[in-house]
Amino acid sequence: MASVRKPVLSLSSRLGDVEQIRQRVEPALALSESETLRLIPERSGIYFVGCPNCDGGTQEGQISWTIERPDEVFCRFCGMRFPNEKFPENRVLRVKNPLGEVQKYPCYEAPTPPPRPRPASAPQTEPKEGYRYFFQAKGWYLAREYFADAAHNLAALYHLTGDRSCARRAALILDRFAQVYPGYCVHYDLPFIQKIIFSGDQGFPYPVESYRAARWSWWAYMDIPEDLIRAYDLIRDSGEMDEAMQRRVEDDLLRASVSFVRALPVALGNMDPTLLRGLIVAGRALGEPDYIHDAVDRIGRLVRGQFFVDGMWREGAVAYHNQTVGGLSQLIDLLKGYSDPSDYIHPGDREHYRDLDLIGRFPILEKARRIPEILKYPSGQVVAFHDTWVRERGREGRRTTEAPATEVSGPALLTGVGHARLGRGRGPHQMQAHLHFSGGYGHQHADTLSLTLFSHGQERLSDIGYTHTRHRCWTICTLSHSTVMVDGEDQARGSERQPSDGNLLLYAPGDETFQAVEAGGERAYPGVTKVYRRMLVMVGVSPEEAYVVDLFRVSGGRRHDYTLVGDANHDGALETDLPRSRYGDTMLPAEVKVRFPTGESVAGDAEGHNIAYAFVRDVQRAAPSGVWTATFTSEGGGWVATSREQQAGRAAVRVHGVPEPGTELFFGVAPSIRRAGEDDGKVDDFTMPMLIARREGRGLISTYLSVLEPFEGHHFIDKIEPLALEGGAPGDVGLRITCGYRTDYLICAEDGDRTVRAGDLVLQGRLGFVRERGGKVERMTLVGGTTLERGSLRLIGEGVIEGKILGILRRAKGDPVDGLVVEVPLPKGDRLKGLTVIVRDGAGFTYGYGVSGVSERGGRTALELGDDPGFEVEPDGTGRHCYFPGRSWTGENRFEIANVTTAEYE
Repeated sequence: MASVRKPVLSLSSRLGDVEQIRQRVEPALALSESETLRLIPERSGIYFVGCPNCDGGTQEGQISWTIERPDEVFCRFCGMRFPNEKFPENRVLRVKNPLGEVQKYPCYEAPTPPPRPRPASAPQTEPKEGYRYFFQAKGWYLAREYFADAAHNLAALYHLTGDRSCARRAALILDRFAQVYPGYCVHYDLPFIQKIIFSGDQGFPYPVESYRAARWSWWAYMDIPEDLIRAYDLIRDSGEMDEAMQRRVEDDLLRASVSFVRALPVALGNMDPTLLRGLIVAGRALGEPDYIHDAVDRIGRLVRGQFFVDGMWREGAVAYHNQTVGGLSQLIDLLKGYSDPSDYIHPGDREHYRDLDLIGRFPILEKARRIPEILKYPSGQVVAFHDTWVRERGREGRRTTEAPATEVSGPALLTGVGHARLGRGRGPHQMQAHLHFSGGYGHQHADTLSLTLFSHGQERLSDIGYTHTRHRCWTICTLSHSTVMVDGEDQARGSERQPSDGNLLLYAPGDETFQAVEAGGERAYPGVTKVYRRMLVMVGVSPEEAYVVDLFRVSGGRRHDYTLVGDANHDGALETDLPRSRYGDTMLPAEVKVRFPTGESVAGDAEGHNIAYAFVRDVQRAAPSGVWTATFTSEGGGWVATSREQQAGRAAVRVHGVPEPGTELFFGVAPSIRRAGEDDGKVDDFTMPMLIARREGRGLISTYLSVLEPFEGHHFIDKIEPLALEGGAPGDVGLRITCGYRTDYLICAEDGDRTVRAGDLVLQGRLGFVRERGGKVERMTLVGGTTLERGSLRLIGEGVIEGKILGILRRAKGDPVDGLVVEVPLPKGDRLKGLTVIVRDGAGFTYGYGVSGVSERGGRTALELGDDPGFEVEPDGTGRHCYFPGRSWTGENRFEIANVTTAEYE
């Protein structure tokens, strides 16, 4: 048995044990050497090749290939093999490769044009050019992946057993790739767009988006062949590679691939960890310290500049957060213990690495690792806002987004990204209401001020989340989220240049009985809405039961559509006793002709109308004259289903609405997407119920007031009554909610400086809550006010404390505490502890922080915080974020603390 050298890189754990590896490589070993050489492609492959025969699958990912029938490809859905008589290779594309050789790319050119145009910067298609299906090139792509993986497995088997026949076959594959890689053409490969295979005369910059011009893969982030690097590391000293082979593999394949990728501009995106993993593996295996220093520099720039202060990844989608944080953790593990050559000093950073350890270098990653725990429901299912996969396993077996169930739910705030959770209960009685108000910085949806609700074991009001199906345009639009759409238009989705971030206005985490949050989202409809804000109040009735008051104020525009979206995981219905009449097949006028998208990124059309309305089907209409109710039911008992009644879906959500004059209700169903399993052929088979409350008029002002009552078996709210308010203004509301022998009163004033009355119930403040039991007051809670009265009882509060911020304290900069230096005196000690301070920066954006105390620093008042404020103010008054999005501003920074006062009575 040959002596086995310890490789530079540790053996990948994903390979499994010897027997598992042996089983995987059997087909490759069964090939002759000549057949192996023949099957390793000499030309670049094309990944996105759809099936022209069926509409199964998504995103042109239908075609597959096997080593058993290597000269053809087939559709995984309809089974058709290609090419064939129906879809022949009727066109050959000839391209000069980087070596000056002419390569042929056979394809089937359809009579129909490409579904999507190329980017304006790229060469455009001819007027009568049909869409091309590169069946053979798809086979080359998958064969290239197969043999790269086989080389890695063969090398690992040699390393574990000393079997030199495995090393010899791995060396054969490596050397062949080194011979053909210089002739691979750079190509542009995206779904539904005519592919571009660039001439070898073309160089950087390519006329397409960075990283979309790739040579090895379809995306340049994946262009460093990590499998082949690892294979080479394992067999380099096996005796099966002579010096010429090693030089060819190192220079013509591995270093060449790294050079190609490093010629691209640094992106600092969610795919960077993939690129950097290849760079680090190459640096360690090839002894290139420059690669390592480049990777460490990029990691630092990525971590320091692309995470919010709360630890959330910049795109605000849990799926991409997990991908990025997981990838960064892998990189830190790969780099652990690395040392430069003894005499090496990097010419750029002037550093010498010895026994490298990055674990403690980036404290924000500790926060980032806690995000998945915050953004999950009690069942373990992820909270799926923006592009986040909800189903247990994502497309092509990506890792689960499920997590272990939680035992206790409580409130939480992610102030950087813009997301709040109200929560209460234990075990099977947990309930959560989520309010989302983030901006748009990649993979975002038009979902500002959207609501999701979890109760009785499962998500009851849903956000569909991510999909690559042809109905993606539905999942990202405003109407598919529980929010308000204005003038039939989607919200602005935002960017760094034109932010759409919401503003936190109130966060009172409270207790099991009372919690509240409010956010504004006027940037979602710039120039249209003067007011666009939502408040949620969660009120506990018993250890098992609670309700949510939903108050949505909108001013501006001519049409307001308040939408609630039902359970996207199960079959469901929307039930009501209101008399209804048929409205139409969809929410669009009957005469409008609709062309639905045929692919994820293919545009549809509704003759100038918002196509989102076409996805709401079988629509009925009702005109409520007073408080109305409708109940969202769904099958499935969730994670706590233990009885036949629960399994039959006895749990539901009853909506109590307090309508304003002119309110129309629409009841319909829409694609729920999740259960279609990423199959375009099934996306219309599964639906979820939808409720839309519409108001129309010039200079429209709407106050949508609803109570959401999750229940199991029997509802617990007996009656909802709006209160007639004196001294109020539009947007001020009052409710009497009767639950058996309990009666709750809630008053909310849009302007906390006014005094609002409802009989002997008086509020001077933002929010007042009174609970009576058997006619006697049991509890009173006052938020941001000075007085709450009920009969002879008076609760006195300290109102709202506000003032100017003079300076910032940050532990990260060496200060003893995190905090704000403010101009006004504050109550010393713990009187403000547990409250939330809202900071409004000079650019008009707000953030919330938990108060941990008040102290004196240098003769000035310091409001101590429980966490890093995440921004700094320079002596000249300029403010800047220390984390993403890294904005700078001039102008006054102010703070506001809404005091919360509670009294309980016997």
